[in-house]
Amino acid sequence: MSLMSAEYQTWTFPRETIDEIAREFREYFERRRRQQLTPLEASMMIDYVNGPSPAMTGDSAMDYSRVRVTGGSGYPRPSDEQIEAIYTKYEREEEPNVLDIAWDAVFDELLASIQRYSGTINLINMTFRDGLRYNTICEELNIGQTTFYRHRRTILEQAGMIAHRKGLLNH
Repeated sequence: MSLMSAEYQTWTFPRETIDEIAREFREYFERRRRQQLTPLEASMMIDYVNGPSPAMTGDSAMDYSRVRVTGGSGYPRPSDEQIEAIYTKYEREEEPNVLDIAWDAVFDELLASIQRYSGTINLINMTFRDGLRYNTICEELNIGQTTFYRHRRTILEQAGMIAHRKGLLNH
């Protein structure tokens, strides 16, 4: 299975640098995940905005007139406290530091450049976004352990080259 074409050149980075790039890649996906509402939070927000029928009142008003995103009808409207907790979660997000923004640009550029290689995208998502173990990834992609680690290293070296060009690595 060819994950990347021969057009990609690689450098050899020290293991510590490769490990640093891998850690930054996992953090990149974690930052992306924190920026998005979960499906449950989104459905609660929709239910809250829709609210109960005008004739209903009280904290535990039941709305039997419309189907809820959270499933079925007649479910309690999400409480003000639940909605406030969702708002607070996203208001509390720290402003990203300059280094995080720079690393995000590295991985955005890398992902854009390899978009046409679906096997590589799958390997990246399974390894760094989903945090799956190598044996699960090898089985899922039908590749051997050596192939997995070779492609993983190639991906990280590509990210390293971009990071070096942007002045994030001193190699």
